[in-house]
Amino acid sequence: MNKRPSFLMCALVACTALCAQTPQSFSYQAIVRDGNGVVQANTPAAIELSLLQGAINGPVVYSEEHAATTNAFGLVNLAFGQGTPVNGSWAAVDWSDGPWFARTRVNGVTISTTQLLSVPYALYAETSNTPGPQGPAGPVGPAGPQGPVGASGPQGATGPAGPAGATGAQGPPGSQGATGPAGATGATGATGAQGPPGPMGATGAQGAAGPQGPAGADGALNAWGLQGNAGTDPATHFIGTTDNPTLVFKVLGYQAGKIDRDPGIVAFGYNSLHQTTGEDNTAIGHVASMFNTTGGQNTAVGSSALYFNYTGSDNTALGMKSLASNNSGSGNTACGKDAMHYNTTGGNNTAAGKNALYSNVAGNYNVAVGYNALYANNGTTSTNVAVGSFALEGNTTGEFNTAVGHVALNQNLIGDNNTGVGHSALEFTTSGGNTAVGRDAGNFYNMSNSTYLGWQAFPTASGFTNSMGLGYNARPDGNNRVHVGNTSIIGIRGQVGFTTYSDGRFKTALREDVRGLDLIMKLRPVTYNVDAHALAAHMKEDVRYDSTGAEIHRTDPLDVQARDEQARIRYTGFIAQEVEAASRSLGYDFSGVDRPATAEGLYGLRYAEFVVPLVKAVQEQQAIIEQLKARIEELEKR
Repeated sequence: MNKRPSFLMCALVACTALCAQTPQSFSYQAIVRDGNGVVQANTPAAIELSLLQGAINGPVVYSEEHAATTNAFGLVNLAFGQGTPVNGSWAAVDWSDGPWFARTRVNGVTISTTQLLSVPYALYAETSNTPGPQGPAGPVGPAGPQGPVGASGPQGATGPAGPAGATGAQGPPGSQGATGPAGATGATGATGAQGPPGPMGATGAQGAAGPQGPAGADGALNAWGLQGNAGTDPATHFIGTTDNPTLVFKVLGYQAGKIDRDPGIVAFGYNSLHQTTGEDNTAIGHVASMFNTTGGQNTAVGSSALYFNYTGSDNTALGMKSLASNNSGSGNTACGKDAMHYNTTGGNNTAAGKNALYSNVAGNYNVAVGYNALYANNGTTSTNVAVGSFALEGNTTGEFNTAVGHVALNQNLIGDNNTGVGHSALEFTTSGGNTAVGRDAGNFYNMSNSTYLGWQAFPTASGFTNSMGLGYNARPDGNNRVHVGNTSIIGIRGQVGFTTYSDGRFKTALREDVRGLDLIMKLRPVTYNVDAHALAAHMKEDVRYDSTGAEIHRTDPLDVQARDEQARIRYTGFIAQEVEAASRSLGYDFSGVDRPATAEGLYGLRYAEFVVPLVKAVQEQQAIIEQLKARIEELEKR
């Protein structure tokens, strides 16, 4: 039997040069030996090199594969950084953000994980972007020779003036100057005597009206001034009436407010509650409850809130156009712009969030909390609960659904009786009868009457029914199947054994055709290890999907560690395909073989059912023993 090879790291040497550019790899040498330490010369090997960050079990930042063949000395020379990338980007590695560890796998088996105690200088310098510390100042050099004389400086400022000199002698008289300006006019003389009056002239035309004088004082003691008031007493002063008629406010002649004590009407806003006769209504906002007639006990706050309500009662609408189309629906609560915008007759619904229950027309008893929750719900669709932005957003006629979490049950259209709790739970299912709890539980595929419990617990394909996945990354691969845990699970425990129904009242077509010794003698008991990493890849346990729906692969370091532990366990058992072949060669349909539903599915064995052919084999063997015993007794009598 071949023994597992070991991979011994010998040295890490200088970076390889690449045309005067910064090196993008470094040499990595190793010697391949088998489990007994014998050098494996001229032997092909699949080698995976991975770069781990921060700790020996840290996350894998980059990994690559090399198909190498050892030389005559069992030595392989690799360029770490120039293999076939498997995960991450070599160019994106920040060598300054260490420490760094190199993990080595040969033929899929982890051999060693070793810290890189130094990083190639060129790679570190290229990615760190951080200068080194400043060195100490050098000694002062000798004085240089005297320089040439500099240019003359600028002219200095003028000094202060000296003292005034003595007054000079009187000069000769100057010539006559020009005539000065005329002096001011003298005062007017006294008025002369009045002359005799002249004849009366014709009457002139009437002059234009003069400007209006200032406003007079208030005409009554209790009037309120248009420019404010002072000295008011809230105990005795007020704006309003002292009798029972409706108090109406208008702007440009149109109703802008109304208070009516007897039917309990309060309205503020253009034409709000314009023609109502209903009682105990409150409307605040432009045309809020404008067409209400007999509906009562309604509250509308926001422009066009409860705009078309006629007879609906006990509604509360908070937000622009919330319950705007409601006609006769009653008992609804809508909070948020356009919440329950198109509801007309539906009743007893609750919507909180912009566009929540936006398209609902006549559905009843729905609850939608969050942006676009139950957005497309229409017709008479009822009794759905959606909590979270986009929860049950596409639901049109599906009923009795519960979605709690961002985009939970987002794509459901007509499916009934679904429950999805968690971010993206059952996001893409369109059928009914499903239950999923956990982020991405039951996500990415469509199924029916199925149950998923745990983060990333979902099927391997669409179309399965009555399947169940319990635990993180549980991936059922067919109809009517239950998967417990993922490929990293190493034990499933309980106080008692699992019970299988075995009531004779419900068993038909009984035949004693169980194969015994002939089947047992064809079986090959073996011990083996499980390739946990390959099995996880086959089960798509590392498959995720981004926001665009594109498939991506992401491996949790804890999963890698658990799979490594799983791969080291030595198991005892049979090979399912061999058991199937053995039973078929005898024409025996052995139910101990769990055959896959598809070509991509996994074979399994129900080991408990091996008890039945073993019992049959013991019975057949005992019959042979009895025959031999009788024969021996007969021979002894002779």
